Amino acid sequence: MASLQIPEFLSSPQIARKIPDFDKYHRQRSQTSPRNGKPCIAFNPPDPNMSDIKLAPFNIHTTPYKTIHGVDIPAHILIPKSLASNSQPGSRKYPVLVRFHGGYLVSGSALYTEWLPPWCIDFALQNSAILIMPDYRLLPEATGQDILEDLRDFWAWFAGSESTGLLAYLKSLDAGVDVDFEKVAVFGESAGGYLAIRSSLLPRNSWGNAFKGCKAVIASYPMTLLRKDWYSVASETRSPFGAPQLDEGVLDAHIEGFEKGDGSKVVVSAEPPARLDLAIAMVQKGRWTGVFERAGGEGLWLEDVVGEFGGGDPEGGKGAYHLAFHGMGDSAVPWEDTKEWVDIWAEKFGEDRVKGVWRVGMEHGFDNAIDLKDAEGKWLKEELEVVRREWLGA
Repeated sequence: MASLQIPEFLSSPQIARKIPDFDKYHRQRSQTSPRNGKPCIAFNPPDPNMSDIKLAPFNIHTTPYKTIHGVDIPAHILIPKSLASNSQPGSRKYPVLVRFHGGYLVSGSALYTEWLPPWCIDFALQNSAILIMPDYRLLPEATGQDILEDLRDFWAWFAGSESTGLLAYLKSLDAGVDVDFEKVAVFGESAGGYLAIRSSLLPRNSWGNAFKGCKAVIASYPMTLLRKDWYSVASETRSPFGAPQLDEGVLDAHIEGFEKGDGSKVVVSAEPPARLDLAIAMVQKGRWTGVFERAGGEGLWLEDVVGEFGGGDPEGGKGAYHLAFHGMGDSAVPWEDTKEWVDIWAEKFGEDRVKGVWRVGMEHGFDNAIDLKDAEGKWLKEELEVVRREWLGA
């Protein structure tokens, strides 16, 4: 696959705040599907020659949770080194924080750490939690239904028995750690926020007795109401990150290129800024929703799914505790949608099951600069303490 031409605006100060040093990460690796010899895009495995201070406290293990058209879709399991050093003979159960990356469902990758906020890492470490970050298929090669299938398959793998899935993989590592399925939380930023919320609305009786769903869901500046005009109606004034109006021909040519194939092209990661021009063009030209729902919309819309949640559930459909926060100066995803979404959640599950926080003047990705130890991070530290109690029950 040829490299995409990245517009100059992606190196602007607005983008640089979100994607510092992006040139270091701008790389995609193509490979050929062993199934049919067709080109596909596989995930970029961690480069052992690249040190990343953010991930230094963890031992990182990568394993596929599914394979599609010969391409492995990976889950990255980050085990705090402190757990390994403190482990006793046998396995001890630890809580889990699952995190989904953002990128309009078009770009990004789980191990792209410039989009991994430091507070998320601190939150996992402070609570002796295993951090699991899956990749997933990306638009526009994939459809919304493909991504939803990946989401379901990830959680099926996550909840698998000791002979399959996550438990079997952890056992093979002989790391002395196990999963406490009663203490699982999920987090996502931007498009990852959509996936985190959607994860919390999967039927809790889907996986057997051990795992009954997430106790808490955190969504930072999430994409939520995906049929709104922002995603479905063209606008000449829509300017994510200060982007100029992009040429729709770039998007048309990209889609035409993969539609000529047999449908086997799979993209499961793209190191930003790769493909951000596609994502922004889809939003500016009002085509994001159409690409997302082109294989059907069933199960994709949060406002519909939340209304159906809990049917047949013996617990009566009690929702996870939900924290959402959004900058009111966000140029990429409307904060008003998140506010409306919080109201929908409150109406369904009760006002005590959700908290929305709106930060005046803050842009998309503002939490990357938050330090929980500083005064500016006090509000988030307080909200995370509420999440922690719901997540860990203490």
